[in-house]
Amino acid sequence: VFFSSHILPEVERVCNRVGIVREGRLVAVEDVDSIRHRRVRRLSVTFARPVAADALRMEGVEIVSVDGNRAELAVHGHLPELLQRLAALPVEDFVFPEATLEDTFMKFYGGEAEE
Repeated sequence: VFFSSHILPEVERVCNRVGIVREGRLVAVEDVDSIRHRRVRRLSVTFARPVAADALRMEGVEIVSVDGNRAELAVHGHLPELLQRLAALPVEDFVFPEATLEDTFMKFYGGEAEE
């Protein structure tokens, strides 16, 4: 059955495989979980005290925001290196919010998909 929709939360609930078309070309056909997890991972970190943004700067890590003792990061691979860096800081908690299909879809339409 072929199901076409731009209502991505609905696609995520109904489908187990998706195809993404950009500029008339099929750029991805994968199961929903694979497509969601192959892109940039978000990380929310809470520290025991405020941490300077410079302490978090490294290749493959985009600092989305730093506000007091909280930081939001976008991780482009390099997870082991980031975890080593965080181990040297006063981390109280960290969470990897699950990426939605819509987040991933927007990356493809934003031109960041691998071709």
